Amino acid sequence: MYFSLKPFISLLLLTCIATYSTGQSISYKIAQAYQQKADQFLEQEQFGLALRHYHKSIKLLQNERDSLSNLLLSESYQKAGEAHGKKMNYDSTEWYFSKCLSTLQSLYGSNSRQSVKFMNHYAGFYAGSGDWKASLQMRLNALEIAESTEGIQDLIVILCNNIAILYLGIKENTFARTYIEKGIASLQSCGLPPHKRAIFLANYSNILSNDGETELAFEVINKAEELTSNNTYAIVSLLQIKAEMFRRIGDHESSLRSEQKRLKHLLADPIGPNDLAIARLMLAKDLRTLGKADKALLQLDTIIDEFSGQQVEDILSDVYFEKGMCNLQISKPDKAIDFLQQSLILNSYQNNSVKTLNRYARGFNCFFYLAEAYRQKEAPLLAFDAYNKADSCLIEQRKQILVQSSKEKLGPDALALAERLLSLKGMPHTIEYTEACFRVIEHSKSLILYESFLSSKATQIAELPAELRNHEQEVLRAINSAQINLSNAVEKGVPRASAKYQRLRARLNDAYLDFRRLTAEYKRNHPNYFRLKYDFSPVSDSYVQKKLINDNQALLEYLVGDSSIFIFLIPKEGAPILKEVKKDFPLEDWVAKFREGVSNTNKVETYLKYAQLLYDNLIQPVAEQLPERVIIVPDGVLGYLPFSALLSGQPGSLGNLSTYPFLLKEHQFSYSYSATLLKEMQDKEHRHEAEGQLLAFAPFFEEETTTVNEQRSDVWKGLPASGPEVQQAASSFPDNHLIMLGKEATKAAFLKSAAKYRFLHIATHGQADGRVGDYSFLVFASPTDTSTAARLFVRELYNLELNADMVVLSACQVGAGQLQRGEGIISLARAFAYAGAKSLVFPIWSVNDGKTAELMGYFYKYLAEGAPKDEALRSAQLKYLDQQPSNFAKHPAFWAAFSAVGDMAPIK
Repeated sequence: MYFSLKPFISLLLLTCIATYSTGQSISYKIAQAYQQKADQFLEQEQFGLALRHYHKSIKLLQNERDSLSNLLLSESYQKAGEAHGKKMNYDSTEWYFSKCLSTLQSLYGSNSRQSVKFMNHYAGFYAGSGDWKASLQMRLNALEIAESTEGIQDLIVILCNNIAILYLGIKENTFARTYIEKGIASLQSCGLPPHKRAIFLANYSNILSNDGETELAFEVINKAEELTSNNTYAIVSLLQIKAEMFRRIGDHESSLRSEQKRLKHLLADPIGPNDLAIARLMLAKDLRTLGKADKALLQLDTIIDEFSGQQVEDILSDVYFEKGMCNLQISKPDKAIDFLQQSLILNSYQNNSVKTLNRYARGFNCFFYLAEAYRQKEAPLLAFDAYNKADSCLIEQRKQILVQSSKEKLGPDALALAERLLSLKGMPHTIEYTEACFRVIEHSKSLILYESFLSSKATQIAELPAELRNHEQEVLRAINSAQINLSNAVEKGVPRASAKYQRLRARLNDAYLDFRRLTAEYKRNHPNYFRLKYDFSPVSDSYVQKKLINDNQALLEYLVGDSSIFIFLIPKEGAPILKEVKKDFPLEDWVAKFREGVSNTNKVETYLKYAQLLYDNLIQPVAEQLPERVIIVPDGVLGYLPFSALLSGQPGSLGNLSTYPFLLKEHQFSYSYSATLLKEMQDKEHRHEAEGQLLAFAPFFEEETTTVNEQRSDVWKGLPASGPEVQQAASSFPDNHLIMLGKEATKAAFLKSAAKYRFLHIATHGQADGRVGDYSFLVFASPTDTSTAARLFVRELYNLELNADMVVLSACQVGAGQLQRGEGIISLARAFAYAGAKSLVFPIWSVNDGKTAELMGYFYKYLAEGAPKDEALRSAQLKYLDQQPSNFAKHPAFWAAFSAVGDMAPIK
């Protein structure tokens, strides 16, 4: 083949002249010339020629030992890697980037600015290729190095910003906020130019908005706008984030205007093809949300045209997802299916396995709406398969997220998925279908609570070193303490901009960072413990039949959706039964009215009406199949219901409560947070043998007080019947009990002794917080009536490690609290389950002191005779009704508040 030697001769002559004048080796100068030529080819997108010249440069420099040659070698490695990245040869990119990093580390040291800066760049490659896990780990490693190096505060801030964005992308919102605030602490002194500080503040506002702090978020982004300095990149970044904040509050018109401004800026002053594509993508999303699918499709098609011939998988996956959503909106399911499947392929979906996906959140959305498209086509089997894969994506997402508050935000997705799967028409009720339905219901229930049991089990099985377990408890205590202090400051009106608030927030962030480092150590050095701790495997309906329920017993599990209530009945024998009740009535209002009537003796008519209405919709659909003994797994507001007080019909006489057809007379009820949690509570083995049998507390018992009609909702008033109540409980454990009455029944005494006993009985005041369930509390004795030291909060209970087979909370409102979608009622009772109690007995409204003592006396009598706990409670309630001389005292306000949750085995 003929070729000219002139270009090479010219290059060689120039190199010789340059070498003579600078003293550099001929190899260095030739390599530099090759690299410059390669840069030109790269700019012209002639990737093959660019790579050929970079390879020649690398070959010439590999044997050189001087620092300038090694610096040039690192540049060639980096640029060759970037060229391979543009060709989507990610394995090659990774190889060249790793060579570049090792060269820089040899040249400058591992903790040098140059090495840390490139690690951040390297992580950017991983993020761009869709591997967010690798990107996050690389940046976390870089940050750890940067924090031990002086003079690179600007890189620490940049890394904190990038780490926060990655955490936000995988829905780990708590860590996102922790790292962004860590960076903010150094933002003013780091030397970054104003427009970069503006972008950092905008990202902070985005995270605040995602946390629900909308007002503060807009304050921060307004400050950021003052720093943009007419920098196009900063301006469009702020417009993008502001649009996202508007979307979160449902203001899509304002979001659309922000995206239109952003697109206009980018068209006038282009930054890069990706930025323009993302602007069009988000504009299309707003247009679709506003019902303008046709206009949205025009924007999406423009993106595809602009990326013609390129493979930008991460962005195109989102583009095809939006195209699928648009076609779904205009009832073109075939096209929607094609585009959603293309989105999955671009998200690395392979071999029919969701574990191959790069982004589980996008995978969940794709599969969910793929199922919706199949529903439009009336293809239930295909829809069923897609819903199942969406469920698998949620499971994988949950494994990625470590902090509870972030996991809780997945709850609504799990419930929406369960409702859509259960309402799927045309599916044959096969074993596979009923098992899938039961599985998704279980996936939507109390998973945070379930993980507390997994953690305890993992500690025993994996033999975690005691010092590491103790350190974990210290870290969790630090997190809870910081959260309580921060919440108290907010309640007292401490301004968020104040130094005090910032100090408290910094302590919380430090505690979260300790937690992340600890979990990283588990994953690295104790993988078996880490796997067991986060390995959610729900029980099947067949397991429930064989292992969880006894003869003449059934499990009745509810799912409350937006438009339907689903009732899943699993009998001991025969096929499970799934019923759908259309929610064409105000369930929440009915439950509130029922609670108002059942807990108030003056509202009998209200009670009668709603007790029957709720029975007709919740029990009647399966009444004929219901055996005497029933385990209820409630959902949503149904957690506030005592099913034993529902009425199966009209009473014989309105004025005679003995004729009321309470369900108590027909059924024996117990409750569980989920079927999977019931298994864990039944199987739980305590890590330490209890030292004693019963620990009983009555902080508000005073012997000189004689009245016994106080409600246990009147915080800090005397409870004269609580003393005899705990003494009656102690009589069932004559050999080994400890009773603490009055002033000696302090919070400190309880915390010191609680883990030493198998059975706990607390007769006191309690108060629920329906806004923030973690701040519900029990009240203990205290030197002053108003001392917060007397309050034991839900958050503090999370840190206990109980050895209790049963906890009886004879206090008001301990079953009430904040209703959290997907997790249930965040209550004091639930917190004791989190701390390790195998079973709980507690009331869900304020109870009468004297009548409660009487009921508890009967309850312990039947327990001592060997009755299972649910049977003992039902027998106590029936005995109470039989023993009342007055009709008034038979009102369910006095006996129906108590529920039994968890392991109902008799006490031994």
